[in-house]
Amino acid sequence: MDLADIKRTRFVFASIQTYSDLDREVIPAEIALAEFSLRHGILDLVSDSFASLDPKAFILKYSTIVGPWEITNNVLRFRANFNCKETHQIPIDLKEMLQKKIKFSFKKQVTAEILGPRGALHRPQTRPPRGPLQRTDPRI
Repeated sequence: MDLADIKRTRFVFASIQTYSDLDREVIPAEIALAEFSLRHGILDLVSDSFASLDPKAFILKYSTIVGPWEITNNVLRFRANFNCKETHQIPIDLKEMLQKKIKFSFKKQVTAEILGPRGALHRPQTRPPRGPLQRTDPRI
């Protein structure tokens, strides 16, 4: 295998985020795959820059959240929650995450309907931010 062959070779990297190794059972949180070649490097599929390349050089990118999981053992649940907060931030209870997203989307939609699209982008602060030199106690 020469240098040209190595440049043409396509590599696939896999990344698996887990909640933790719970009594010899690995509970996955997210699985991601990325394919690249040394010749074309890593491409951002969100942009249109890959459209002009040779179809043979297409880079595969895949990511998915796995779950939801039910962990009935309190000790194992605590360990899994601790690991997710320290690493990938994907909660075990996906319902909670979806409810937060729906609530945020609904607030954004209502704000846009009331204030219009420009008003939804501008969010006035309710109080001025406290800088390092501002007093926190008004009596001083």
